[in-house]
Amino acid sequence: MKKITLIFLMILTSTILVKAQRLIYSSNYPTQKVRVVLEQSQGGTIVESIKNLEYLPLQAGKEDLIDYIVDFKIVEDRIAIVGSPSSGGLLYIYDNNGKLIKKVSKIQDVLKTRDNGLFYKIDKDGGNLKLTGMNTVSQYLFTKNGDYVDTIKNNFQGGIPPKELNLNANSKFSYTSIFYWNGRKDNNVLSLNDSILIKFNPLDTNMTYYTMSDGFTKVNEDLAYLSIAQKNQIYELDSKGVKNIYDFVFPMNNTLAEEDKLKFKNVNDLINYLTDQSSKIIEIGRVVRFKNYLIFSIILGTGPNWLALDLENKSIYNLSNIIADKSNDYLDFLGPSYLTTDGEYLYSIIYPQDIRSAINKSATEKHTIRKTYLDLQKSNNPVIVKFQLNL
Repeated sequence: MKKITLIFLMILTSTILVKAQRLIYSSNYPTQKVRVVLEQSQGGTIVESIKNLEYLPLQAGKEDLIDYIVDFKIVEDRIAIVGSPSSGGLLYIYDNNGKLIKKVSKIQDVLKTRDNGLFYKIDKDGGNLKLTGMNTVSQYLFTKNGDYVDTIKNNFQGGIPPKELNLNANSKFSYTSIFYWNGRKDNNVLSLNDSILIKFNPLDTNMTYYTMSDGFTKVNEDLAYLSIAQKNQIYELDSKGVKNIYDFVFPMNNTLAEEDKLKFKNVNDLINYLTDQSSKIIEIGRVVRFKNYLIFSIILGTGPNWLALDLENKSIYNLSNIIADKSNDYLDFLGPSYLTTDGEYLYSIIYPQDIRSAINKSATEKHTIRKTYLDLQKSNNPVIVKFQLNL
């Protein structure tokens, strides 16, 4: 597999305020500039790049089929999944063999089924699950088995509620996206306890609340990452604040200028522009730390691509360019939307249409597909893919 050699520039200067892509923060934050040329990023094949690959069909009855997964997490020996809003945004809990344990469609005397879905996001909270409701102002704490514990209400009065992260006992981070709304009283983006770490330029007015990937990723009590809506940086956090910034620089044909992001007054116009400018990167995020790899998704007009930065040898790989080959019966291992980890394995999602594509490709190549892969169709449900990298 070919690699992109990364160019790192470490910036260590005096403590003054600077603007980076219209974000304002102290220049004493160490910054590594990572230059990436997507056209030169080579993938490979599954046989040479992936190991310990396993497919886990989600087993359920006809009343428990999931059309699309909007978020999922691995908590110990449980797989937690939120289905699409169109199917109710319900919470499903599976064991590590893909057997359904529980489905949450309401919380007695607390939360009823909503027309626009019950939940849309899952965060891990120790060994528990924190579900964000579609009203965005409340979160609901569950055990890993799907038992309701408590409701956490946000006192935010308007606009987009902040996202919060605790590292150790004394470090509480708060992230508020860069978008403007009537009544917003500050331009704070990231704070730690009572200190403001990052702001946005108050002259900017971004009215298009469009993001697929912003927010915190907690690795452990000493390490977390932050991706900011419509930005190309990843912020590494520790209990003292911003420890490091990875600033990803792409060629001009992939770069979406800040002026282009700000000129749109509604999200539909922005989405139409991105569709026409499919090579433009709107943001990076959905960060996953897996062993020595910092994995993240770049969001283009054509959809997400997954990149993996090797923090030891400074190489980068395009996981989305790893193709299914004969050794794997042409069955994909990586879906476009979500990736998560339990520390030992990575987990992604594929769908029944991916299995049908592998069957058709095998037929075209006059290749016999193994029975266990054919049997994946029987559940009519998404399939969890469990694997490790061999880059």
